[in-house]
Amino acid sequence: MKCSIIRDLLPHYVEAKCRPESEKLVEQHLSTCHGCQELLAELRSDETVAPLPVPAICTEEAVQTDRHVWRKYFGRMIIKGTLLFFAVYIILLMLFHASK
Repeated sequence: MKCSIIRDLLPHYVEAKCRPESEKLVEQHLSTCHGCQELLAELRSDETVAPLPVPAICTEEAVQTDRHVWRKYFGRMIIKGTLLFFAVYIILLMLFHASK
């Protein structure tokens, strides 16, 4: 069996989540391959690494702050867009009346 396949199976093997057939294949390969044996030893030693902290759920205050920022941003954008529209509209009206 190729080392690449065994290396894909090793994390599952370490966590005992392999099917029995896969476990046998991994064990057979490990009996002959020193590179995969070293990788297995590294994976087993990494089991004691502390899990990453779970991010805290957003508080209501943070959600309200985000809403305020978004409303302020989109409010300004709508006002700017409206002013730009009317400015272009007035310029076009002036050009249209000037050409008559």
